[in-house]
Amino acid sequence: MNTTALNAVSDRRRQWMAVVNEGAVEGYADLVTADVVWLPPAGDPITSRQAFRAWLEPFFGRYDYRFSVEVIQVRAFDGWCAEIGNFRSALSAKGGVEPQEHTGRYFVLWRLDADGSWRIERYVDGIGGSA
Repeated sequence: MNTTALNAVSDRRRQWMAVVNEGAVEGYADLVTADVVWLPPAGDPITSRQAFRAWLEPFFGRYDYRFSVEVIQVRAFDGWCAEIGNFRSALSAKGGVEPQEHTGRYFVLWRLDADGSWRIERYVDGIGGSA
């Protein structure tokens, strides 16, 4: 088991939760690879960091978003970490509207980039329901 990689990914996951819950578009975009493929629960795949940033900007501009994960399993191998877990999110339009909750299972493929940072290379939302 590669504990160095697992610890580094755990740190990045904490950063992921923080930037999402702050609505920090640039911080969130920095957590994905330049060639990310992000598969949201509805809509087309998002296939670059630039497209991901463009997708986030209006979303975080209109909504307050709370997001958390419960990791089920992470495996590290040669500059990659595969993670599966359950997520919980609450979304509400800015201005005090009652939040809508969304739960499910996610898959993340983390990649160790050339700059030494772990980033999300693939993300799949809502796979197989929640555990």
